[in-house]
Amino acid sequence: MTLNRREFITACGSLTLVGSPLFNARAAGLSKRNLVIIMLRGGMDGLTAVQPRDKAMERARPDILVEEAKKLTSDFNLHPRLETFYECWEEGTASVFHATSIPYTGRSHFDGQNLMETGAHVAYSEKTGWLGRGMGAAELQGLAVSLPMPLLLRGTNDLDNYFPTYMRLPATRDMEMINTSYTPGSELDRTMRRVLQRPNSMMKRARDDNEA
Repeated sequence: MTLNRREFITACGSLTLVGSPLFNARAAGLSKRNLVIIMLRGGMDGLTAVQPRDKAMERARPDILVEEAKKLTSDFNLHPRLETFYECWEEGTASVFHATSIPYTGRSHFDGQNLMETGAHVAYSEKTGWLGRGMGAAELQGLAVSLPMPLLLRGTNDLDNYFPTYMRLPATRDMEMINTSYTPGSELDRTMRRVLQRPNSMMKRARDDNEA
């Protein structure tokens, strides 16, 4: 599967236009915008999270409806535990795309998850994720807060992954010395250089002797 830069940017622009009524002036004034995607691997019942305000729904599936739901619109309520999302909704920085899914109708959670991450029509037919391919086509950088790199974001060498840890990395000069033992251009060399180029906010290194 291929996706060029123009197609990816056009698709993203369409999504922005769909949610534009909820896009406020404060968000529009930001010089840097990030797209945050949270993968719920265990699944989430969309009809429970954002339940329709419909009598037919109450008759058909009364067991999934929750009490004290927060009203979003005249047609939908929000699960009361999604407090942060509700705050974003009230600020105009969140939206809901309901009843969207992949065409898969099988019963395998693993096959369905693979298709959701790869964007393919056949499970396990793709080695990269739709987001990773799209970001590669748009020449964008991405960061996954996950170990290992999730399938969703696999696609190009410009993508990185990171996960907080209590363990400290060696001091910068020690890491640079270690890197001299790797063959230039090798996978180990590229990985070490990527780590060294990470911003300080992502790193927890031991203090160099010449640092205050």
